Amino acid sequence: MKKILFILLILLLPNMAYAEDFYLNDLKILNGVLSLPFDSLNTEYTVELAETEFQIDFDYKVSEDVTVSVMDNYDLENDSIVTLILSKDDKKLEYHFHVLKDEAVSTFHYDLENGSEQTDHFMYKYKLYIIPSVCLFLIIIVHKILFRKHKKKII
Repeated sequence: MKKILFILLILLLPNMAYAEDFYLNDLKILNGVLSLPFDSLNTEYTVELAETEFQIDFDYKVSEDVTVSVMDNYDLENDSIVTLILSKDDKKLEYHFHVLKDEAVSTFHYDLENGSEQTDHFMYKYKLYIIPSVCLFLIIIVHKILFRKHKKKII
């Protein structure tokens, strides 16, 4: 098993792009809200847009030798994905932005001013009660199945 992992590591190592080589220095969404504060090493984000917006307006800063291109940033609907591609020499780094158009769909977002998470989903509110209850129920069922008593028939 170790030999297989080592061979895969050697085969895939030249294809990896390292974040220290190139990345976005700063990113702002001018017509929407990012779900998390921007971090240059995080490449997956959710963007909340108003129903009247059909593209994301980016404001970003990169190094001089990095080329930036934006893919699929037109006629955006709910659950669309916009890709921001950074290119330097023969390496590429992609940032993906998942679009939410309906605010009722969003259940989680990060409040930048207070630095706290805000949720309105049922599971987030009652997870302290639901998860232990389900676990206890599953333990009881497994116990009943494994350790059930067999009645002896008397003839």
